[in-house]
Amino acid sequence: SKNNQSAIIEKLGDVTPNPVSQDARLSISLKEATTLKIEIINQLGQIVLTENNSVNSGENHLELQTGKLNEGLYILSITPSDGISSYKKFIKLR
Repeated sequence: SKNNQSAIIEKLGDVTPNPVSQDARLSISLKEATTLKIEIINQLGQIVLTENNSVNSGENHLELQTGKLNEGLYILSITPSDGISSYKKFIKLR
């Protein structure tokens, strides 16, 4: 069973490009319209970016404001309205 996975997210793509030097993109397919809470978390566990995006059901392409981040490993956290987060790792280069 997929307990611990959001029922709203049908398919979550990877952060592209990865590694990233400018802004990144993410594709996400949703079973229903929702508000996504998007957080980028650094290696110290600090949230360095938070935004809320209203998205439609079906496939969505999100722009991630990663261009200004420092170099390093980050975790992207995506939380729809059911409160169940999904995570993707990515690397930021200069």
